[in-house]
Amino acid sequence: MPHEVVHNGIMRAAQFNTAARQPASRSGTKLGALAAAMHVVSDSAYGGTKWPLELTNDKDKCEACKIHNLLCQEGTGLMHGFSTAGHFADYSVSDYRNAMVLPDGIDMVSTAPLFCAGVTAYHAVDQCDLREGQWVAVIGCGGLGHLGIQYAKAMGYRVVAIDISDAQLSNARSLGADLIYNSMTDTTYLEKKKEETQGGCHAAIVFSAALTAYEKAPKCLRVNGLMMIVGIPPKNLSINALDILLGRYRIKGASSGTPDRMSAAIYFTHENNIKPHMTIFKDLDDIHEIVDLMSKGFGSLLVPAILARGDRVVATARRPAALVDLEPHHNLTTMELDVTSPQPILDNAVGNIIGKFGQIDVLVNNAGYVAPGVWEEMSHEETTAQFNTNFFGALNLTRAVLPTMRAKKSGTLVFMSSIAAWHGVGAGGPYSSSKFALEGAVECLEKETSHLGIEISHGSWAVPN
Repeated sequence: MPHEVVHNGIMRAAQFNTAARQPASRSGTKLGALAAAMHVVSDSAYGGTKWPLELTNDKDKCEACKIHNLLCQEGTGLMHGFSTAGHFADYSVSDYRNAMVLPDGIDMVSTAPLFCAGVTAYHAVDQCDLREGQWVAVIGCGGLGHLGIQYAKAMGYRVVAIDISDAQLSNARSLGADLIYNSMTDTTYLEKKKEETQGGCHAAIVFSAALTAYEKAPKCLRVNGLMMIVGIPPKNLSINALDILLGRYRIKGASSGTPDRMSAAIYFTHENNIKPHMTIFKDLDDIHEIVDLMSKGFGSLLVPAILARGDRVVATARRPAALVDLEPHHNLTTMELDVTSPQPILDNAVGNIIGKFGQIDVLVNNAGYVAPGVWEEMSHEETTAQFNTNFFGALNLTRAVLPTMRAKKSGTLVFMSSIAAWHGVGAGGPYSSSKFALEGAVECLEKETSHLGIEISHGSWAVPN
């Protein structure tokens, strides 16, 4: 094929800290962030070690492609792992224009996450166009954020790290952040930050996908500061046109960009010894362990955070083994519960919890998984199973909890949704459909319960490292 080189050689699997991705082929993976290191190749025609970007396009003359491959006016832009085959394989094919020569001596393992998370974080910091010594806020210090902090410090900027996880903030401090704030527990952090930075930050990079993060970001800035958009929120942002018109703050966005722009990020990373946090797997057969690890997802992060606030938690899981890693706590109760169980079983479980604690103030509907595959290949049973967990499971458990919340005229229902509920994903039809359905059901539920004092929260969030 013209312009294409078959790439083979060493492959190491690595866990990206950011984007949740599924292989385009059937693989039985569940909800979580899975990635494989792009393949190391040696090609005598071009020399050196090659590494392909995860975006592909063969139209180097397309005006839109020069901005981003996925904007291709002819629709030929592809994203590996979504709209075309991913790289979790022994061999991979890439157009030579999507590859680059790696720096001599670069560590192949730590390079794995850079062509997604690293390149994106670098562009986000670099395109703020700050001067040495100016302040940049990193909002969301997990996957991309921890790289963003390192890039900002290497460029000579002063960093304000903002997150809701004390563990992430502690790590941010170790990476060189000058100021750290927990935006959930510190209600005066905006005032403190403004005083410490003598007027606010010159730029705020929002790596988080939470709408709350975007609502607070402009308040982190000094006049005419820059809000850099990276995280993709579940709904469109609400922007005050007058703020932009008057120059209260500016808005810009950054992504992994085009293949010709990745060299600067990779070489800068190598020269400044910037390292991603990751878990390493050395064999394709480790896929099952990877899936099991990543399937813990939000639950393993939420429980410690809630306990740290002094609240009582009932943590449930379909498999008791998934609960053994939770650190024992006097306010923690664990129990086995499958959300796809018949309604009477769910009602009984909720009744037992209320019998022990007296009430349920917050229900977090977190259960979910991804069954990847194209519609033509997905069976009715596989599709139904996807909906039973992601859609009906959440609604049935909510149905069991609603009576007690309605009786006391208070309570909060949280539904973990997904970006896939707003943008269909190729080879992920059942998953996207289940999340689309959940968003629709929750919008109806909001109208049914708003007068009862019951609050509802739903959307997608990025899982930190």
